[in-house]
Amino acid sequence: MPHLKFALSGILAFVCFAAAAATNVVPPLTPNVVDTTGTLGEDAIPEINSTLQLIREKADIWGAVYLVNELGDDSIESLAERAFKTWKLGQKGKDNGLLLVLAMKDRKSRFEVGYGLEGDLPDAITRRALDDVLRPYMRSGDVKAAIMKSFSYLAAIKSKDPAFEDDSPVPQDSGARTMEDLNLRNGFTALFFFYFCIWILHPFAQSTAIARARRLAKLYPAYKIADDKRVNGGRYGFKNILFGSSVFGSLFLRLFFTINPGVFIFFGGGLHPIAMAVELLVCLLGALIYFRSRTARYASPAAYQAFIEKQRRRNQRLVDKGYMKESSPGQFEYTPAWYSSSEYRSSSSSSSSSSSSSSSSGGGSSGGGGSSSSW
Repeated sequence: MPHLKFALSGILAFVCFAAAAATNVVPPLTPNVVDTTGTLGEDAIPEINSTLQLIREKADIWGAVYLVNELGDDSIESLAERAFKTWKLGQKGKDNGLLLVLAMKDRKSRFEVGYGLEGDLPDAITRRALDDVLRPYMRSGDVKAAIMKSFSYLAAIKSKDPAFEDDSPVPQDSGARTMEDLNLRNGFTALFFFYFCIWILHPFAQSTAIARARRLAKLYPAYKIADDKRVNGGRYGFKNILFGSSVFGSLFLRLFFTINPGVFIFFGGGLHPIAMAVELLVCLLGALIYFRSRTARYASPAAYQAFIEKQRRRNQRLVDKGYMKESSPGQFEYTPAWYSSSEYRSSSSSSSSSSSSSSSSGGGSSGGGGSSSSW
């Protein structure tokens, strides 16, 4: 028992340590700048405090700044809300606190807005302060100016006081993404879903189709699984489920797509959140369409009957001419008359011609509101 208690105590201590490491512990407020990173110099903090004091007097905004190295498992929204509540920013009854959180290594920012300021500083305004004012200065490496200018921008909107208006030029932000902007989590998320579609989707869809086809054969005697080449008579081997009929060709193509466009998907998703969202949406829609095309017909006797009717309508012209016949429900094959017809000879010469002239083009209280961004 003593050993068990010792082990449980060790596990509990480890869990507590891991939980503390995963989230940032909010330190006491040192008015009104808390820099846990050492980014701001000794001269910068008094200047920022002077600006915050002026904003408090003339715009009735009680501002504070919190700099952390990295978020870990925190989100910047949860950290900002936690710090805002811990420090109880703003005046009681007015709720006029305004907190700027900067996660330096993650290159993320957030303005957390007190309830009393939401009418004057809605989310769209605070987002503009982050994107149009703070971001260019952060990218130029001037953290002090980024903080002071973004607070002054919001103070000017709240108070309409010309004292806060600033005509000095904002550093040019080309908007070009660099490797410092790379979000590894987003990149690997996009890559995971892309690789799932390449490597896992086909075996999963094919094995599902075989299982459904076997069940369909028991429920719908007209369906003969032995004649269904799509599921190889229900006897697909392990290699065929993984790679289809051509193991080498399928493996080569998958390896090729793993690298290209895999690399571009990783960097695109990591550098641009919108690109990541588009990539995930395309992967999801493509996966659903492919899975349905492989398995939907075997879902039930009614589904297979609907598939048969669709195939019959599609092939009716060739059936009427005697070029095609239905060997079993849903299974059609060409007759000898097809191979001696002018249509067959025309299609053969057309495909031969087109294959030799393919295109050479490759195409290639918390605050209750606020906004988050990145730089």
